[in-house]
Amino acid sequence: MWSVNEGVVPGSPDWQRFFIALAEGRGCGVVEIRYLTEAGRRELVEAVRKVHSGTIFNWVCFENDSTTANANCLNDLSRPKEMREGNVRLNQQWTGYYTIPEGAIILRIFRLPAPSFLASCFSEFRYRLQNFLNGVKQKLPRVR
Repeated sequence: MWSVNEGVVPGSPDWQRFFIALAEGRGCGVVEIRYLTEAGRRELVEAVRKVHSGTIFNWVCFENDSTTANANCLNDLSRPKEMREGNVRLNQQWTGYYTIPEGAIILRIFRLPAPSFLASCFSEFRYRLQNFLNGVKQKLPRVR
């Protein structure tokens, strides 16, 4: 089984690897936001079937539940606050035109538990400290 999370779009290195895996007869799994619309999925199907006409597509999609998705973005302390807030803005944009193809397996989005106040503060401190240290590191002279 060959799989990739994001990046299987025409012209990308993963696009080429995807077609190599198909040529080898391997099952493939792709997660890519480009295919959240019927037009995007149609583009993928047409491109694949030009080369591998017998390819079978099985669509597996998350339910269109922006409330839970956004809560999970905000509760994911493995990402900096700016990234979490950016993900929420993207979810709000995408949910309006996200379609689920007929016959797709629809996965429920489970809510992540809200982090404690202390964990939230520590996470933010960690990212700010890392950014500070990266800035200091860039200013240090290189030793050869």
